[in-house]
Amino acid sequence: MNKILILHNSAPGYSDYFIRLGSILKNKGFSVIHAFSSECEYEKNKQYIEDEYYILKTVKSEDIVNKYSHYNLNNALFSDVERATYYSTGFNWSYKDDVDLLKSSLLSFFEEIISKHKVDYVLYENVSNSFAYYSWFVCQELGVRYVGLIQSRLPRRFSITSTPLCGCEEMMSSYSLQQNESIKKEPYIDIYLDKFENIQPDYMKTNNLSQMNIFKKYKYKGIVDKIKLLVLSTYNSCQGSYQLKNYFNYYWSIFFRDFKRAYKFKWLSSFYDNPAISEEYYLYPLHFHPESSTSILASNFVDELQVIKSIAYNLPSGACLFVKDHPSAAGYPSLKFYKDLSKIHNVKLIRPEYDTKNLIKNALAIVTLTSTVGYEALLLGKKVFLYGRVFYECHANVYKVSLSGDLYEIFSDLSLNITGKSLVDYNYSFLCAYYKSTSEGLFNIKDLETAQVVANSLAIELLKK
Repeated sequence: MNKILILHNSAPGYSDYFIRLGSILKNKGFSVIHAFSSECEYEKNKQYIEDEYYILKTVKSEDIVNKYSHYNLNNALFSDVERATYYSTGFNWSYKDDVDLLKSSLLSFFEEIISKHKVDYVLYENVSNSFAYYSWFVCQELGVRYVGLIQSRLPRRFSITSTPLCGCEEMMSSYSLQQNESIKKEPYIDIYLDKFENIQPDYMKTNNLSQMNIFKKYKYKGIVDKIKLLVLSTYNSCQGSYQLKNYFNYYWSIFFRDFKRAYKFKWLSSFYDNPAISEEYYLYPLHFHPESSTSILASNFVDELQVIKSIAYNLPSGACLFVKDHPSAAGYPSLKFYKDLSKIHNVKLIRPEYDTKNLIKNALAIVTLTSTVGYEALLLGKKVFLYGRVFYECHANVYKVSLSGDLYEIFSDLSLNITGKSLVDYNYSFLCAYYKSTSEGLFNIKDLETAQVVANSLAIELLKK
Protein backbone atom coordinates (compact mmCIF):
# COMPACT_ATOMS: atom_id res chain seq x y z
CA MET A 1 0.00 0.00 0.00
CA ASN A 2 1.31 3.47 -0.94
CA LYS A 3 1.91 5.52 2.22
CA ILE A 4 1.50 9.30 2.27
CA LEU A 5 2.76 11.61 5.01
CA ILE A 6 0.69 14.83 5.07
CA LEU A 7 2.22 17.95 6.62
CA HIS A 8 0.37 20.42 8.87
CA ASN A 9 1.85 23.65 10.13
CA SER A 10 0.61 27.09 11.15
CA ALA A 11 -0.35 28.22 7.63
CA PRO A 12 -4.04 29.28 7.88
CA GLY A 13 -6.55 27.05 6.08
CA TYR A 14 -4.14 24.41 4.82
CA SER A 15 -4.96 21.70 7.39
CA ASP A 16 -8.66 21.70 6.50
CA TYR A 17 -7.86 21.21 2.84
CA PHE A 18 -5.18 18.56 3.25
CA ILE A 19 -7.25 16.55 5.74
CA ARG A 20 -9.99 16.49 3.11
CA LEU A 21 -7.49 15.56 0.42
CA GLY A 22 -6.05 12.81 2.61
CA SER A 23 -9.50 11.38 3.28
CA ILE A 24 -10.21 11.13 -0.45
CA LEU A 25 -6.84 9.54 -1.15
CA LYS A 26 -7.43 7.06 1.68
CA ASN A 27 -10.65 5.98 -0.04
CA LYS A 28 -8.58 5.40 -3.16
CA GLY A 29 -6.36 2.90 -1.34
CA PHE A 30 -3.56 5.06 0.04
CA SER A 31 -2.42 4.86 3.66
CA VAL A 32 -2.29 8.28 5.35
CA ILE A 33 -0.12 9.60 8.22
CA HIS A 34 -0.13 13.18 9.56
CA ALA A 35 2.78 15.29 10.82
CA PHE A 36 2.02 18.39 12.92
CA SER A 37 4.45 21.22 13.61
CA SER A 38 2.97 21.82 17.07
CA GLU A 39 0.58 20.56 19.74
CA CYS A 40 -1.65 23.51 18.95
CA GLU A 41 -2.05 22.53 15.31
CA TYR A 42 -3.02 19.02 16.38
CA GLU A 43 -5.51 20.29 19.00
CA LYS A 44 -7.17 22.42 16.34
CA ASN A 45 -7.61 19.46 13.98
CA LYS A 46 -7.75 16.34 16.15
CA GLN A 47 -11.51 15.84 15.76
CA TYR A 48 -10.93 15.24 12.03
CA ILE A 49 -7.87 12.97 12.37
CA GLU A 50 -8.53 9.23 12.35
CA ASP A 51 -5.12 8.19 11.04
CA GLU A 52 -1.79 7.88 12.80
CA TYR A 53 -0.19 11.23 13.62
CA TYR A 54 3.00 12.72 15.03
CA ILE A 55 3.74 16.05 16.71
CA LEU A 56 7.12 17.78 16.50
CA LYS A 57 9.19 17.37 19.67
CA THR A 58 12.51 18.83 20.73
CA VAL A 59 15.45 16.55 19.94
CA LYS A 60 19.09 17.48 20.53
CA SER A 61 21.43 15.69 18.12
CA GLU A 62 24.65 17.03 16.67
CA ASP A 63 25.04 13.83 14.66
CA ILE A 64 21.95 14.33 12.53
CA VAL A 65 22.77 18.00 11.86
CA ASN A 66 26.20 16.91 10.69
CA LYS A 67 24.65 14.16 8.59
CA TYR A 68 22.62 16.76 6.67
CA SER A 69 25.29 19.46 6.59
CA HIS A 70 25.62 19.14 2.79
CA TYR A 71 22.14 20.71 2.51
CA ASN A 72 21.59 24.45 2.94
CA LEU A 73 19.94 24.15 6.35
CA ASN A 74 20.24 27.86 7.18
CA ASN A 75 18.63 29.08 3.98
CA ALA A 76 15.66 26.79 4.64
CA LEU A 77 14.83 28.88 7.74
CA PHE A 78 14.76 32.17 5.83
CA SER A 79 11.14 32.06 4.66
CA ASP A 80 9.81 31.70 8.22
CA VAL A 81 12.02 34.47 9.57
CA GLU A 82 10.90 36.77 6.74
CA ARG A 83 7.25 35.94 7.38
CA ALA A 84 7.65 36.67 11.08
CA THR A 85 9.26 39.99 10.20
CA TYR A 86 6.45 41.04 7.86
CA TYR A 87 3.70 40.08 10.30
CA SER A 88 5.61 41.29 13.37
CA THR A 89 4.74 38.02 15.11
CA GLY A 90 8.21 36.80 15.86
CA PHE A 91 9.78 33.50 14.93
CA ASN A 92 9.85 31.47 18.16
CA TRP A 93 13.12 32.85 19.39
CA SER A 94 13.42 30.26 22.15
CA TYR A 95 15.34 28.50 19.35
CA LYS A 96 17.45 31.54 18.53
CA ASP A 97 20.17 30.71 21.04
CA ASP A 98 20.39 27.17 19.71
CA VAL A 99 19.37 27.00 16.06
CA ASP A 100 20.96 23.56 15.83
CA LEU A 101 18.28 22.39 18.29
CA LEU A 102 15.61 23.37 15.78
CA LYS A 103 17.49 21.79 12.90
CA SER A 104 18.03 18.52 14.75
CA SER A 105 14.41 18.45 15.95
CA LEU A 106 13.04 18.80 12.43
CA LEU A 107 15.46 16.36 10.83
CA SER A 108 15.00 13.74 13.57
CA PHE A 109 11.22 14.16 13.41
CA PHE A 110 10.96 13.45 9.69
CA GLU A 111 13.61 10.74 9.64
CA GLU A 112 11.77 8.82 12.37
CA ILE A 113 8.37 8.96 10.67
CA ILE A 114 9.54 8.27 7.14
CA SER A 115 11.83 5.42 8.16
CA LYS A 116 9.41 3.81 10.65
CA HIS A 117 6.45 3.80 8.26
CA LYS A 118 8.41 3.36 5.03
CA VAL A 119 6.65 6.43 3.66
CA ASP A 120 6.41 6.66 -0.14
CA TYR A 121 5.31 10.30 -0.48
CA VAL A 122 5.34 13.47 1.59
CA LEU A 123 2.37 15.65 0.63
CA TYR A 124 1.94 19.39 1.10
CA GLU A 125 2.01 22.50 -1.10
CA ASN A 126 5.25 23.53 -2.80
CA VAL A 127 8.20 23.94 -0.44
CA SER A 128 7.21 27.24 1.15
CA ASN A 129 8.45 27.17 4.75
CA SER A 130 11.05 25.44 6.93
CA PHE A 131 8.71 22.64 8.06
CA ALA A 132 8.24 21.61 4.42
CA TYR A 133 11.84 22.37 3.50
CA TYR A 134 13.30 20.11 6.19
CA SER A 135 10.94 17.32 5.21
CA TRP A 136 12.28 17.74 1.67
CA PHE A 137 15.88 17.35 2.92
CA VAL A 138 14.95 14.04 4.54
CA CYS A 139 13.05 12.96 1.42
CA GLN A 140 16.21 13.50 -0.64
CA GLU A 141 18.34 11.58 1.82
CA LEU A 142 15.96 8.62 2.10
CA GLY A 143 14.87 8.46 -1.55
CA VAL A 144 11.25 9.50 -0.90
CA ARG A 145 9.24 11.66 -3.30
CA TYR A 146 8.13 15.07 -2.05
CA VAL A 147 4.76 15.95 -3.61
CA GLY A 148 4.17 19.69 -3.56
CA LEU A 149 0.95 21.10 -4.98
CA ILE A 150 0.82 24.55 -6.55
CA GLN A 151 -1.76 26.24 -8.76
CA SER A 152 -0.43 26.69 -12.28
CA ARG A 153 -0.88 29.76 -14.49
CA LEU A 154 -3.12 27.68 -16.74
CA PRO A 155 -6.82 27.87 -15.76
CA ARG A 156 -8.05 25.04 -13.53
CA ARG A 157 -4.78 23.12 -13.66
CA PHE A 158 -2.21 22.55 -10.93
CA SER A 159 1.43 21.51 -10.83
CA ILE A 160 3.01 18.73 -8.79
CA THR A 161 6.51 19.74 -7.74
CA SER A 162 9.17 17.54 -6.18
CA THR A 163 11.79 20.22 -5.47
CA PRO A 164 11.78 23.70 -3.89
CA LEU A 165 11.90 25.15 -7.42
CA CYS A 166 8.11 25.19 -7.91
CA GLY A 167 7.93 23.12 -11.05
CA CYS A 168 11.12 24.36 -12.77
CA GLU A 169 12.57 20.88 -13.17
CA GLU A 170 9.25 19.28 -14.12
CA MET A 171 8.69 21.99 -16.75
CA MET A 172 12.22 21.64 -18.11
CA SER A 173 11.80 17.87 -18.43
CA SER A 174 8.47 18.27 -20.20
CA TYR A 175 9.93 20.99 -22.43
CA SER A 176 12.88 18.79 -23.44
CA LEU A 177 10.48 16.02 -24.48
CA GLN A 178 8.28 18.50 -26.34
CA GLN A 179 11.26 19.78 -28.36
CA ASN A 180 11.68 16.32 -29.86
CA GLU A 181 8.08 16.19 -31.03
CA SER A 182 6.41 17.85 -33.99
CA ILE A 183 3.90 20.55 -33.11
CA LYS A 184 0.51 18.98 -32.52
CA LYS A 185 -2.70 20.87 -31.91
CA GLU A 186 -3.91 20.81 -28.31
CA PRO A 187 -7.54 21.99 -27.94
CA TYR A 188 -6.97 23.30 -24.40
CA ILE A 189 -4.07 25.52 -25.59
CA ASP A 190 -6.08 26.81 -28.56
CA ILE A 191 -8.89 27.92 -26.26
CA TYR A 192 -6.40 29.36 -23.76
CA LEU A 193 -4.61 31.47 -26.38
CA ASP A 194 -7.90 32.65 -27.83
CA LYS A 195 -8.92 34.03 -24.40
CA PHE A 196 -5.43 34.92 -23.14
CA GLU A 197 -5.94 38.70 -23.25
CA ASN A 198 -8.74 38.49 -20.68
CA ILE A 199 -7.54 35.61 -18.51
CA GLN A 200 -6.64 36.23 -14.88
CA PRO A 201 -4.63 33.54 -13.02
CA ASP A 202 -6.78 31.36 -10.76
CA TYR A 203 -4.79 32.28 -7.65
CA MET A 204 -5.58 35.97 -8.21
CA LYS A 205 -9.30 35.20 -8.35
CA THR A 206 -9.40 33.29 -5.08
CA ASN A 207 -6.86 34.86 -2.71
CA ASN A 208 -9.08 37.85 -1.74
CA LEU A 209 -5.90 39.89 -1.13
CA SER A 210 -6.96 42.75 -3.38
CA GLN A 211 -9.91 43.43 -1.07
CA MET A 212 -9.26 46.71 0.74
CA ASN A 213 -12.55 46.96 2.62
CA ILE A 214 -11.89 45.65 6.14
CA PHE A 215 -15.57 44.93 6.86
CA LYS A 216 -15.93 42.83 3.70
CA LYS A 217 -12.65 41.04 4.23
CA TYR A 218 -13.28 40.13 7.88
CA LYS A 219 -16.73 38.66 7.87
CA TYR A 220 -18.14 35.84 10.00
CA LYS A 221 -16.70 32.97 7.98
CA GLY A 222 -14.29 30.95 10.12
CA ILE A 223 -14.56 33.21 13.18
CA VAL A 224 -15.61 30.38 15.54
CA ASP A 225 -12.57 28.28 14.63
CA LYS A 226 -10.29 31.29 15.05
CA ILE A 227 -11.70 32.09 18.50
CA LYS A 228 -11.24 28.45 19.52
CA LEU A 229 -7.66 28.55 18.31
CA LEU A 230 -6.96 31.80 20.15
CA VAL A 231 -8.31 30.34 23.39
CA LEU A 232 -6.20 27.21 22.94
CA SER A 233 -3.03 29.14 22.23
CA THR A 234 -3.51 31.74 24.96
CA TYR A 235 -4.87 29.86 27.95
CA ASN A 236 -3.85 26.28 27.30
CA SER A 237 -0.40 24.76 27.54
CA CYS A 238 -0.45 24.91 23.75
CA GLN A 239 1.60 28.00 22.87
CA GLY A 240 1.84 28.08 19.12
CA SER A 241 4.76 26.47 17.31
CA TYR A 242 8.37 27.23 16.49
CA GLN A 243 7.10 29.13 13.44
CA LEU A 244 4.56 31.13 15.40
CA LYS A 245 5.00 32.17 18.99
CA ASN A 246 1.39 33.08 19.70
CA TYR A 247 -1.73 32.76 17.58
CA PHE A 248 -3.48 35.71 19.23
CA ASN A 249 -0.58 38.00 18.30
CA TYR A 250 -0.52 36.50 14.82
CA TYR A 251 -4.19 37.12 14.00
CA TRP A 252 -4.11 40.54 15.61
CA SER A 253 -1.01 41.42 13.58
CA ILE A 254 -2.66 40.34 10.32
CA PHE A 255 -5.78 42.38 11.10
CA PHE A 256 -3.75 45.43 12.12
CA ARG A 257 -1.59 45.11 9.00
CA ASP A 258 -4.72 45.04 6.81
CA PHE A 259 -6.19 47.97 8.71
CA LYS A 260 -3.04 50.05 8.20
CA ARG A 261 -2.99 49.05 4.56
CA ALA A 262 -6.58 50.22 3.95
CA TYR A 263 -5.86 53.53 5.69
CA LYS A 264 -2.49 54.02 4.01
CA PHE A 265 -3.80 53.28 0.51
CA LYS A 266 -5.80 56.51 0.58
CA TRP A 267 -2.52 58.43 0.73
CA LEU A 268 -0.77 56.65 -2.11
CA SER A 269 -2.35 58.60 -4.96
CA SER A 270 0.36 61.25 -4.76
CA PHE A 271 3.02 58.61 -5.47
CA TYR A 272 1.37 57.09 -8.55
CA ASP A 273 2.21 58.33 -12.05
CA ASN A 274 0.05 58.28 -15.14
CA PRO A 275 1.88 56.05 -17.60
CA ALA A 276 2.51 57.34 -21.11
CA ILE A 277 2.87 54.17 -23.17
CA SER A 278 4.59 56.20 -25.89
CA GLU A 279 7.61 56.45 -23.58
CA GLU A 280 10.52 54.06 -23.77
CA TYR A 281 10.25 51.98 -20.63
CA TYR A 282 11.08 48.70 -18.97
CA LEU A 283 8.38 47.17 -16.79
CA TYR A 284 9.02 45.83 -13.29
CA PRO A 285 6.06 44.30 -11.37
CA LEU A 286 6.22 44.54 -7.58
CA HIS A 287 5.81 41.20 -5.78
CA PHE A 288 3.65 40.11 -2.87
CA HIS A 289 5.53 39.54 0.40
CA PRO A 290 5.96 37.27 2.26
CA GLU A 291 5.58 34.43 -0.21
CA SER A 292 7.61 31.45 -1.37
CA SER A 293 7.93 33.01 -4.84
CA THR A 294 10.34 35.51 -3.29
CA SER A 295 11.58 34.05 0.03
CA ILE A 296 12.34 30.65 -1.54
CA LEU A 297 12.74 31.30 -5.26
CA ALA A 298 14.40 34.73 -5.09
CA SER A 299 15.76 34.89 -1.54
CA ASN A 300 18.74 37.04 -2.57
CA PHE A 301 16.42 39.73 -3.93
CA VAL A 302 13.67 40.18 -1.33
CA ASP A 303 14.71 43.82 -0.77
CA GLU A 304 12.80 45.08 -3.80
CA LEU A 305 13.69 48.73 -3.25
CA GLN A 306 17.37 47.86 -3.59
CA VAL A 307 16.64 45.69 -6.65
CA ILE A 308 14.69 48.52 -8.32
CA LYS A 309 17.49 51.00 -7.63
CA SER A 310 20.06 48.69 -9.20
CA ILE A 311 17.85 48.30 -12.28
CA ALA A 312 16.98 51.99 -12.64
CA TYR A 313 20.56 53.21 -12.37
CA ASN A 314 21.74 50.74 -15.00
CA LEU A 315 19.15 51.38 -17.73
CA PRO A 316 20.19 52.87 -21.06
CA SER A 317 19.93 56.66 -21.21
CA GLY A 318 16.47 57.86 -22.21
CA ALA A 319 14.64 54.80 -20.88
CA CYS A 320 12.68 54.73 -17.64
CA LEU A 321 11.41 51.99 -15.37
CA PHE A 322 7.67 51.55 -14.85
CA VAL A 323 7.15 49.88 -11.47
CA LYS A 324 3.63 48.46 -11.30
CA ASP A 325 2.16 48.01 -7.85
CA HIS A 326 0.77 44.56 -7.10
CA PRO A 327 -3.06 44.33 -6.78
CA SER A 328 -2.72 41.97 -3.83
CA ALA A 329 0.04 43.92 -2.11
CA ALA A 330 -0.58 47.61 -2.80
CA GLY A 331 -0.42 49.53 0.46
CA TYR A 332 1.39 46.88 2.46
CA PRO A 333 4.89 48.39 2.03
CA SER A 334 5.74 51.36 4.22
CA LEU A 335 5.15 54.94 3.12
CA LYS A 336 8.93 55.31 3.20
CA PHE A 337 9.15 52.58 0.55
CA TYR A 338 6.84 54.57 -1.75
CA LYS A 339 8.62 57.84 -0.98
CA ASP A 340 12.00 56.33 -1.75
CA LEU A 341 10.70 54.95 -5.05
CA SER A 342 9.33 58.38 -6.03
CA LYS A 343 12.78 59.92 -5.51
CA ILE A 344 14.43 57.79 -8.20
CA HIS A 345 14.59 60.06 -11.25
CA ASN A 346 13.75 57.47 -13.92
CA VAL A 347 11.17 55.42 -12.02
CA LYS A 348 7.42 55.80 -12.41
CA LEU A 349 5.08 54.00 -10.02
CA ILE A 350 1.95 52.64 -11.72
CA ARG A 351 -1.40 52.01 -10.03
CA PRO A 352 -2.23 48.36 -9.27
CA GLU A 353 -5.47 48.42 -11.27
CA TYR A 354 -3.80 49.52 -14.52
CA ASP A 355 -4.08 47.00 -17.38
CA THR A 356 -0.89 44.93 -17.04
CA LYS A 357 -1.05 43.32 -20.47
CA ASN A 358 -1.31 46.76 -22.08
CA LEU A 359 1.83 47.81 -20.20
CA ILE A 360 3.59 44.64 -21.34
CA LYS A 361 2.75 45.18 -25.01
CA ASN A 362 4.30 48.64 -25.07
CA ALA A 363 7.33 47.92 -22.89
CA LEU A 364 10.86 47.51 -24.21
CA ALA A 365 11.30 44.50 -21.91
CA ILE A 366 10.20 43.12 -18.56
CA VAL A 367 12.42 42.78 -15.49
CA THR A 368 11.15 40.54 -12.71
CA LEU A 369 12.04 38.27 -9.82
CA THR A 370 9.52 35.48 -10.48
CA SER A 371 6.28 37.25 -11.43
CA THR A 372 3.49 35.87 -13.63
CA VAL A 373 3.96 39.09 -15.60
CA GLY A 374 7.18 37.59 -16.97
CA TYR A 375 5.29 34.54 -18.23
CA GLU A 376 2.61 36.71 -19.86
CA ALA A 377 5.30 38.89 -21.44
CA LEU A 378 6.94 35.88 -23.11
CA LEU A 379 3.63 34.91 -24.71
CA LEU A 380 3.28 38.50 -25.92
CA GLY A 381 6.69 38.41 -27.57
CA LYS A 382 8.78 40.36 -25.06
CA LYS A 383 12.22 39.71 -23.60
CA VAL A 384 12.29 38.95 -19.88
CA PHE A 385 15.20 39.67 -17.55
CA LEU A 386 14.78 37.18 -14.72
CA TYR A 387 16.37 37.39 -11.26
CA GLY A 388 14.84 34.38 -9.48
CA ARG A 389 13.82 30.81 -10.32
CA VAL A 390 10.47 30.10 -11.97
CA PHE A 391 8.94 27.51 -14.30
CA TYR A 392 9.24 29.67 -17.44
CA GLU A 393 13.00 30.21 -17.03
CA CYS A 394 13.74 27.72 -19.83
CA HIS A 395 12.04 29.93 -22.44
CA ALA A 396 14.48 31.09 -25.12
CA ASN A 397 13.61 34.78 -24.63
CA VAL A 398 14.47 34.75 -20.91
CA TYR A 399 17.77 36.21 -19.79
CA LYS A 400 18.78 35.11 -16.29
CA VAL A 401 20.38 38.02 -14.45
CA SER A 402 23.51 37.19 -12.49
CA LEU A 403 24.59 39.00 -9.34
CA SER A 404 28.02 39.42 -10.88
CA GLY A 405 26.82 40.58 -14.30
CA ASP A 406 27.26 44.06 -15.81
CA LEU A 407 23.67 45.31 -15.53
CA TYR A 408 24.11 48.18 -17.98
CA GLU A 409 25.28 45.81 -20.72
CA ILE A 410 22.62 43.28 -19.80
CA PHE A 411 19.68 45.72 -19.96
CA SER A 412 21.02 47.36 -23.12
CA ASP A 413 20.68 44.15 -25.11
CA LEU A 414 17.02 43.84 -26.11
CA SER A 415 17.55 41.27 -28.84
CA LEU A 416 15.26 38.23 -28.87
CA ASN A 417 16.47 34.72 -29.59
CA ILE A 418 13.23 33.84 -31.35
CA THR A 419 10.95 36.26 -33.24
CA GLY A 420 8.15 36.42 -35.79
CA LYS A 421 6.36 33.30 -37.01
CA SER A 422 8.96 31.11 -35.34
CA LEU A 423 8.02 32.66 -31.98
CA VAL A 424 4.34 31.79 -32.50
CA ASP A 425 5.25 28.14 -33.07
CA TYR A 426 7.79 28.19 -30.25
CA ASN A 427 5.28 29.61 -27.75
CA TYR A 428 2.68 27.05 -28.79
CA SER A 429 5.18 24.24 -28.22
CA PHE A 430 6.24 25.86 -24.93
CA LEU A 431 2.62 26.00 -23.73
CA CYS A 432 2.05 22.38 -24.74
CA ALA A 433 5.05 21.41 -22.62
CA TYR A 434 3.71 23.44 -19.71
CA TYR A 435 0.26 21.88 -20.11
CA LYS A 436 1.75 18.38 -20.02
CA SER A 437 3.66 19.23 -16.83
CA THR A 438 0.38 20.11 -15.05
CA SER A 439 -2.70 18.14 -13.99
CA GLU A 440 -6.43 18.81 -14.05
CA GLY A 441 -7.85 20.50 -10.96
CA LEU A 442 -8.20 23.81 -9.15
CA PHE A 443 -5.87 23.82 -6.15
CA ASN A 444 -7.77 26.21 -3.88
CA ILE A 445 -7.52 25.58 -0.14
CA LYS A 446 -10.52 27.82 0.52
CA ASP A 447 -12.82 25.59 -1.51
CA LEU A 448 -12.83 22.05 -0.10
CA GLU A 449 -15.00 20.80 -2.94
CA THR A 450 -12.11 21.29 -5.36
CA ALA A 451 -10.12 18.66 -3.45
CA GLN A 452 -12.00 15.83 -5.19
CA VAL A 453 -10.74 16.64 -8.68
CA VAL A 454 -7.22 17.36 -7.38
CA ALA A 455 -7.19 14.01 -5.53
CA ASN A 456 -8.33 12.18 -8.67
CA SER A 457 -5.49 13.67 -10.72
CA LEU A 458 -3.01 13.22 -7.88
CA ALA A 459 -3.84 9.53 -7.44
CA ILE A 460 -3.33 8.88 -11.17
CA GLU A 461 0.02 10.72 -11.10
CA LEU A 462 1.34 8.91 -8.01
CA LEU A 463 0.24 5.44 -9.01
CA LYS A 464 1.97 5.59 -12.38
CA LYS A 465 5.36 6.31 -10.79
